[in-house]
Amino acid sequence: ILRSTREMQKLSLQDISDAINVKIEQLEAIEAGNIKALPGMVYAIGFVRSYATQLKLDSEEIGLLFKAEYGTQKPSQAEINIQPSIENMQMPNMRILLGASVGIIILLLTWFLLINNKKDENIYSQNIIPEVPKHLQALDIDTTAEPNTDNSKITEAILEDLDTNNIPTTTETPPVKAEEPKIVVKTEEAVKTIKTNINKAQKPRTLAKVQTGKAFGSPRNKSRISLRAKASSWIQIKNAKGKTTFRKVLRPGQIYRVENTAGQTLTTANAGGLEIFVDGKIMSPFGKAGDIIRGISLNAEEIKQKIRDNKE
Repeated sequence: ILRSTREMQKLSLQDISDAINVKIEQLEAIEAGNIKALPGMVYAIGFVRSYATQLKLDSEEIGLLFKAEYGTQKPSQAEINIQPSIENMQMPNMRILLGASVGIIILLLTWFLLINNKKDENIYSQNIIPEVPKHLQALDIDTTAEPNTDNSKITEAILEDLDTNNIPTTTETPPVKAEEPKIVVKTEEAVKTIKTNINKAQKPRTLAKVQTGKAFGSPRNKSRISLRAKASSWIQIKNAKGKTTFRKVLRPGQIYRVENTAGQTLTTANAGGLEIFVDGKIMSPFGKAGDIIRGISLNAEEIKQKIRDNKE
């Protein structure tokens, strides 16, 4: 049907191939009934319908006839040999090439400027730190020491650098204007103030002291079990369904009050760092310092019973 209709319309296989983008060899195989030369049956039926549509035939009917006649045969080819479109093989136009060239130039300029800025920063950083004074160079100060170490030598050097001869010896400073009040500066008080400020700077507040006594979890009247950290301890609380309800590092002095619900468990990375209270009474710790213990039952009666069993 396809070959006869094509010949009646005076069309060549090349005309059909160019129109539906199917190779001439595959069109010849369709007309000759050579199914083994075609790809999978699904694709072969698609080629047949496209061929029929190009000839202005009923593509559905032609597809059904083809399937009824050759549906039991299996094509041997696995790949789809569709000719590439000529439009897809064309080179990109000049606008695309020009845009790509401009983009590359901008990237190169940006890279060049970043490299120069980095060099300038290195030059500035070399000159920004002044030299150490000679009277401080004589001190054997370890600049690699850990923070909060003894800085008594540095403190003495700073105080020596405050030469009392440079501080006015008069009890009053000359007023800038006649109507402004006079400012009194005393040498001993100035040095004492400096020493006090330096001592305060050498004693920073620790994180543990700032957070001491903070409580988490349930209110006191709704909890029988309390966990108090005497050392930093990571804890994780899970409910009866295994869902995490609380997870935090308790700092020394911080408390977690366990809710009075059944099935709760505790996992800790420092069992010896926790103090356990049941009904206000301290219990034995769950383990030693640094012990990692998982799945500890947080049932008040069970904890009491374990303590009694251990005593017996």
